[in-house]
Amino acid sequence: MLITSFFLIYFFDVKIIRTQFFALDYLIDSHKIASAIFICLCLIFICNGCNFIDGFNGLLIIHSMIILSILYFINYQNSNSDFLKYFIIFLISCSVSVLFYNFPKAKIFLGDGGAYFLGVIISLIIIELSNLNQIISPFFFAGLLFYIFFEVFFSFFRKILLNLSPLKPDKKHLHMLLFKWIFYKVKKREIANYLTGLFINICYFFMILPLLFNYKNMTFCKIYFLVLINTYLLLYFFLKEKIIKLKI
Repeated sequence: MLITSFFLIYFFDVKIIRTQFFALDYLIDSHKIASAIFICLCLIFICNGCNFIDGFNGLLIIHSMIILSILYFINYQNSNSDFLKYFIIFLISCSVSVLFYNFPKAKIFLGDGGAYFLGVIISLIIIELSNLNQIISPFFFAGLLFYIFFEVFFSFFRKILLNLSPLKPDKKHLHMLLFKWIFYKVKKREIANYLTGLFINICYFFMILPLLFNYKNMTFCKIYFLVLINTYLLLYFFLKEKIIKLKI
């Protein structure tokens, strides 16, 4: 993934202009290698995040559709690019087609190829829109990706703190804990599966709305990004306690 990301950045001249972290902005502006490494890490985090949440009916596809719809709105509001407008519409249309066979009952899944593809494409669209709209805080775009990004980030350090290999999979991700809790309530695995994806995406949609209405307010976007991360942590540890108490 690292090698592929470097080729992608090199051939398509992918750049991140600003992050609103002074030291990081100086580093990526002054050193091409540092900039390439930073973009590669961003791509890897988002691609792996997409792959993590794929597997529960509708979870990744609906999540991607919400993000793409918001990106379409941002592009439309700021009159950025006709190509992006039609490309995002095309991606949403493809997602709807796949969703028809993936939710609520799954006949097909996106798999690694589909998850990585969505991760890369969404990342590149966000980088392009962020570069085109200097008045929009980078933290707005970070907030859009908070669930996908933080799922990987938190899982990585959680495993290290528990003396586990961060490269080995486990069944203690947020969506998996939620699935166990819902399954305990409804007693039917198939229903619990699609309810997990539905619940997370409904929560995500309403959580992201304040960010959408204030996407040009840089201070708000910074603070709200931290609110989103803390909300994830609260929900995670709440579910973890529930699972332990119920012994499931």
